[in-house]
Order: sequence, then C-alpha cells, then structure tokens
Amino acid sequence: IVQLSVSAAEAQNARPVALPSERLLNQFGLELAWWNQGTLNPTLDRVAHFTSDEDVTVVQSRRGHVTGFDNTTGRKLWVRQLGTSGDVSFPATSNPDIVVMAVGSNVYGIHKFSGNMAWDVPIAGAPSVSPVTDSKHVYVGTVSGAVRAYDLAKLTHYYKEALLPRWANLTQAWVYQTGSSITTPAVTTGLVVNFAPRDGQLYGLSADERKLRFRF
Repeated sequence: IVQLSVSAAEAQNARPVALPSERLLNQFGLELAWWNQGTLNPTLDRVAHFTSDEDVTVVQSRRGHVTGFDNTTGRKLWVRQLGTSGDVSFPATSNPDIVVMAVGSNVYGIHKFSGNMAWDVPIAGAPSVSPVTDSKHVYVGTVSGAVRAYDLAKLTHYYKEALLPRWANLTQAWVYQTGSSITTPAVTTGLVVNFAPRDGQLYGLSADERKLRFRF
C-alpha cells in the first residue's frame, strides 16, 4: 500500500487537487483504493505530519487539527484539536489501541478508532521527539536530555478519575537523564528500550526497571 499526501497549497491557490490518473498508477502496478481530505483551513493552515500504521492514517496540521482515517475504506474516523496554534508537534506513533502525539508540552493518547481521548499528560521538559509506546509504557524524549517512561494503565486510570494533570507525577514509571537533548524516538521491544541523545551515544535500558543494559 502506498499513501500520498497532497499539499494544501493547491487548495489555497484555488487549483483543483489533481489525483494520480489510473494510467499513471498502472505504470507502477498500483491502483487508487481511496482518497479523502484532512480537516484544516487551507488558507491558514498546512499539513505538518502524515503517518500511518496497519489500521489508521493520521494527518496532523500545523495549527493542531488531527484527522484519523480508516486504512481499509478511507472513511474519516475522527477529528480532534490538540494544543494551540504555534505549538511544536511531532509525528504520531501508535500501538494496537491508541495513537500517541506530542504537541506543545503535553503528550496525548487518542483511541485509534473512536478518536476519544484516552489520556493527556504534561511533560516535565519539552518533548524533543515523537513519543513511542509498547504494551505497558509510553516513552518521551525531551530537550533536557531526560527520557521519561509513563505507565499506560495509570495514565488511563488517572484520566478517567479526573486526577490529571494534578497527579501526573504518579503516572511516571521512571526517568533517565542523559547529557544532551534526545534526538531520536525510542525503539522498544517491550523488554528493552533504546534511544540516542545529541552527543551520539546509544543507550539501552530495561523497559520496566530502567536498568542500564548498554551504552556506547
């Protein structure tokens, strides 16, 4: 499956959006399965990030509009406004249940198919890369060089009980401080989480206990 994002500049300039022709697609052994449009104002906004997993495609705009599409049918599943205009954002990531996005100083968990908010949590130290999840944690690299792991079960529970953001610190499983800003999203197996700061070192920590497995 190949997915394409058409620039909003065409809409701003009052030109019709040109989809690839069937003849052109056939040259590459492709056919058009579906098309749709993200929710944004093309005269004021632009697509910032375009990501996809096996279930959904997520389009994020610079002004915080986020649209989720079903990958099978192309149906627009949900639209959310996250953060405010001008907030720095990073491409969405996901696990089988939720889509996770860092916008401004918060990280948001959105139910993948309904678009309902699963949780949102403020981050101590601005995020510097996309957050990454496994089945137990969400890992957030920050500009201060800290990697913070948050417990997904606690995030869900505290959000449902309206205890966030007041008790956000209680949802943090661990924090590991490096010497410089984190520049790559974490890579996790569920047992080991790997990440790299700006100084070029590569770290590997146990996902549950923060125990250093390697550094080089």
